[in-house]
Amino acid sequence: MKLPKRKGRLFRLPFADAPESRARLWKSMTEHGLFVPEDTPQPIGTEFALQVAFQGDGPAVSGRVRVMEHGVSGWVRGYFVKFVALDAGSLPLPLSPREPLAPATVGTAAGSTSAGVPGGSAESWREEPTPVGIRPRSTVEGASALNDYSHLELLHARDPEAWQGGLRPFDAFGPYQLLQRLGTGGMAEVILARRTMAEGVDKLVALKLVFQEYARHPRLSELFLTEARLSATLQHPNVIQVFDVGSAAGRPFMAMEYVHGRNGADLVQALRQRGRPPPVALAVTVAIELGKALEYLHGQRDLDGRPLHLVHRDVSPGNLLVGLHGEVKLVDMGVASASIASGNDLLVVGKRAYMAPEQLAGGRPAPAWDIHGMGLVLYELLTLHRASEAASGTEGPSGLLKPSRFNAQVTPELERLVQWATAPEPSSRAPSAKVLRHALERVRSALPPFDLVQTMHGLFGEALDRSRRETEVLMGTARGQDRPHAFPRYRRWRNAVEQRIPVAAKLAVARHGRALRWSALVLTVLCATGAGLMWPLRAREVKLGGHLSRADRLIAVAKLSGAGEDTALAQLQAARALRPEDPRVRSRLAALADAFERLALEATQRGDVTEAMAHLRAALEAAPERSAIRVRLRFLEEELRKTPSGWRVR
Repeated sequence: MKLPKRKGRLFRLPFADAPESRARLWKSMTEHGLFVPEDTPQPIGTEFALQVAFQGDGPAVSGRVRVMEHGVSGWVRGYFVKFVALDAGSLPLPLSPREPLAPATVGTAAGSTSAGVPGGSAESWREEPTPVGIRPRSTVEGASALNDYSHLELLHARDPEAWQGGLRPFDAFGPYQLLQRLGTGGMAEVILARRTMAEGVDKLVALKLVFQEYARHPRLSELFLTEARLSATLQHPNVIQVFDVGSAAGRPFMAMEYVHGRNGADLVQALRQRGRPPPVALAVTVAIELGKALEYLHGQRDLDGRPLHLVHRDVSPGNLLVGLHGEVKLVDMGVASASIASGNDLLVVGKRAYMAPEQLAGGRPAPAWDIHGMGLVLYELLTLHRASEAASGTEGPSGLLKPSRFNAQVTPELERLVQWATAPEPSSRAPSAKVLRHALERVRSALPPFDLVQTMHGLFGEALDRSRRETEVLMGTARGQDRPHAFPRYRRWRNAVEQRIPVAAKLAVARHGRALRWSALVLTVLCATGAGLMWPLRAREVKLGGHLSRADRLIAVAKLSGAGEDTALAQLQAARALRPEDPRVRSRLAALADAFERLALEATQRGDVTEAMAHLRAALEAAPERSAIRVRLRFLEEELRKTPSGWRVR
């Protein structure tokens, strides 16, 4: 969809164009609108030109918006806008009617045209990122608070290259250089990274980073580290390998082998899109490789030869990686290690759709759980349907799965193996992954020859080749930042410049070389003297700007206070030490103190005096001149001393 270019602001949404994306856009514009961050919010009633675009240059909305309400997120002030007029070609959205306003409330936003007149000069749109995690609050004294929105519920634009914690492509993270985000999970994100070794050797790894909010939780951090320690001890071709474990920037991580392929869920989806039954040999081949992984996992022993009794507990298509070269890997040992870290074998974890009945009931982990999951994965690869979706009473009076209903190529023997693996009673299932694997190998020997590599190329070859080329470009850019050949590049640049110098200029330099050298020396001394005088002031300004920019980034991700220097409060205190009277520093500290006071008030209203005191102490560090904060803190300390067990009223 081609939209007219006009002068105005452009926000790009963090998701691609899809029916659910358009429904979300409609709902947001109906309920609360789009949040626009700005230190000095435009007056309510202001109108200006705005375009909202999807990722990937998809269809967009273009028109005029009206400021409906002011709000804040932490210390980030801003306002909510809704469309009052749409340009031709825009997506249909609910429009907010224009209402008469007092002359004092009407203003003009930067970059806008006259109110009520669509259009403007033929200039390109100015794209701006918007912070994530906006929590709108009314800024009018005494007004009732707006509803709270999580960053998933509130529609906002964001920097499409920004990752959790402000990380970006090519940033250094410990000994690794980040390249590309691969995906996210429940408590961590996976980023493709580069590890540089001696003699210019590179290694691509999948770096699993714990989200910041979980990294500060001791129990969850221990769960992640237990997973990393367990995974590092596993060495098998069908189990994902872990190379390194550590922590950087306050976030635990582990470096895993990078598999260039797709997970089992993507494989099922691609087969479903072809519109015909999948080859039986594909499902059997993948199930055999999964059986090898489970056989290895269940047979693990410690250094003294005692069984470790490891159970994966989350065997599902999403935890299988199938590489472009036909390798099959079992991933995500976090669930297998959950009971180790928590000390509770009865902890219910995993995906409910792939759990055995006794696992749903909260029994003790057993290999039969994984055998049941293996049977469900085999069933899904044979039928392209989840077993939970097919359980509608048509599977027979015994409730046994019948994959032949969806795929006529399934033989009776293979159907019996599926039913053997997914039997409701653990005692009726295959006794081990090894026994089930051997039975599947006998079935495969009777099937026609099958090439998993060829199938993967046919399903994902073009997309994976495109991904490989993108990775090569990222690697080339990353290597270019290493500057390993600076001097050869300098010589090539110098030769290119010399070839462009006119011959007359070269002759002048040769004839008056002595005078030119003296002039250059005097000019260099004068410049160096001036630079030496200005350097301390410039260095202090650069250092101050660095503290302020880091503080802004930390505020945008709601990391306001805590231990260490990686907090907004610590960065602003460092900036205050450099230049106490700087208005930028003072305004940010004042806004931060206001935010801490609001958080303390909310905690007090909930009856959590300990949290309220922590917020007040942070507010006092930000604004030590505010005596009212000190008085409130002393009052809460007295209340806490009166109730030693802690005041928490509900």
